[in-house]
Amino acid sequence: MATPDVRFPKPRMILGKEVNWMEAKNAVNIPGVSSPQKLERIQKQLEKYVERFGPGAVLWTKCGFCEDVAT
Repeated sequence: MATPDVRFPKPRMILGKEVNWMEAKNAVNIPGVSSPQKLERIQKQLEKYVERFGPGAVLWTKCGFCEDVAT
């Protein structure tokens, strides 16, 4: 069973939104630039986390926070 990199014991506020988990990605994935297969794989992974743990956040280590992924 896959889990996010960090699960908070209680929700945290990040950029004004309550999140229960955080996933770190050492990549830059840009719609329209990155391969559709790669983006789809990440989207499916994040959707599973949202279903199981509620809202979360993704930290793209090469570019910072992404505002609206898996909300």
